[in-house]
Amino acid sequence: MFKIESYITPIILTYLEKYVKNIRPEDSQVSLWGGEVVFQNLDLKLDVLEEELSLPFQFLSGHIHELAIRVPWTKIASEPIVITINTIEFVLKLQEPGSRAAPRRDASRKNKNADEAPPPGYMASLINRIANNITIRCHNVILKYVEEDIVVSMNIQQLSMESADAGWNPAFIDISPTRVSLRKLINIVDLTICLDKRNSAGKIEVCQEPVLYRSTLQARVLMRYSNAPASHDRSSITRIDVHSNFLDVNVSSQQFPMLMRLYELGMALKQGKIKSETSLGAEGSGEGEGEANQESLLSWAWNLLPSFFPEESESDSTDDHEFHVFHAGCYIDRLRMIFKTQELVGDSVVGTARKIKYNPFLQLDLNGVHGEVVICGLKWFNFSGGIAKVGLQSLEDCPCGHPMGIKEIFTSEATVLEENLHVRGSFFDEK
Repeated sequence: MFKIESYITPIILTYLEKYVKNIRPEDSQVSLWGGEVVFQNLDLKLDVLEEELSLPFQFLSGHIHELAIRVPWTKIASEPIVITINTIEFVLKLQEPGSRAAPRRDASRKNKNADEAPPPGYMASLINRIANNITIRCHNVILKYVEEDIVVSMNIQQLSMESADAGWNPAFIDISPTRVSLRKLINIVDLTICLDKRNSAGKIEVCQEPVLYRSTLQARVLMRYSNAPASHDRSSITRIDVHSNFLDVNVSSQQFPMLMRLYELGMALKQGKIKSETSLGAEGSGEGEGEANQESLLSWAWNLLPSFFPEESESDSTDDHEFHVFHAGCYIDRLRMIFKTQELVGDSVVGTARKIKYNPFLQLDLNGVHGEVVICGLKWFNFSGGIAKVGLQSLEDCPCGHPMGIKEIFTSEATVLEENLHVRGSFFDEK
């Protein structure tokens, strides 16, 4: 008789040991058999994260304050395993060429897996079903990116990922053994992005107002591929649609040039002017520069996705990329951007301290914003987008002191014939 605990527990603890330092699976096995195990103050293995994600960034630190794993053993076939993370912090910077070690394979773990007897067919199917229905909940996610004198900070109060049914409702779903179709629902609550300038000592003297403050987004992910051994259908599709009702963006006169620098940095990385480890690896394949850069970008986008697809063996052909379609869309009902000038003034309470005084002068309103990108293999790429309505208005009088009777500078004349037209054909189209 096969016990599900004897298969699920080692899988969970093995993945935990892979990404977390100083974890001994044998010490946590009994607690996990009881239904729940809690870890505190965990340091992540940064080299493993860099190798698995293959991003053009280097992790400087990674820490989890509390990690809880709850396994409903009595309802394991109908309720998901819940992984809860309380406060996770990452600090990263742009990857420097030559700083990343060569990819390594864990031979000991490979041999260990080879020695273990595989579970019977029914048990293997059940384990696959359980693994694909794991729910992840994160509270207080902190991500910082440092680039010379620029610091980008992103904070998410609540982040969750769970399986969904065809109507995009949270559900415990069944997985077909041949034609796999996975839907994931990702909710982001209270997303705040800050952009600050640091001095030569690496300290932020005066904190700027957030560029984006307490915004809510939802992402719907579809992953579909064929898993039939005898089938010649190697096609697969990954689609990610992101939606937000309202985004309020504020940019000061000091933040604007920093945003432009980050944009130029991203474009330079995309065009291969900055040699990251991924682009260097692509160039080493002996192909042309344009094709290598395109392959690097596709690999980067592919590796952003959760690893629900089966691991490729060393004999797998890279031609499989030709059968993969990646589709990403972003849909915003209303986007408001406010531009401000700023000046440093002394604090009346604390004489040595300084604070920033902001003067908003321009507001840009965009309604019905959407953008979609489709990548098919390494050869075909398409981008489309649109805006339903544009409005631009002044928030202060003329600099010469003359009062402005009409604040409105520009408003598009286009008439919106139908509401929510920008989400038509997306996962957020309710019709």
